[in-house]
Amino acid sequence: MSIPQAHAAIAYVQKNYAVPQSPQAQVTVPFTAAQTVGNLNVVVIGWNDATSHVVSVSDTRGNAYSAALSRRCSRASTRR
Repeated sequence: MSIPQAHAAIAYVQKNYAVPQSPQAQVTVPFTAAQTVGNLNVVVIGWNDATSHVVSVSDTRGNAYSAALSRRCSRASTRR
């Protein structure tokens, strides 16, 4: 006998972001609501120069996060 398992539907829960207007050594972006079991956190980090880089990403409980993708740099093309 097979018992089907109940699965929660995938749903978008929340977002938040920061856009510092000057160079920062650290940027804090809090969740807008409590996280619950099973939530997936996706963090996207970008910057607007060729010399800055991300040293680490962590949460307030000290959990460190690893990059799923490698860093990608691109230069905007110019048109005349």
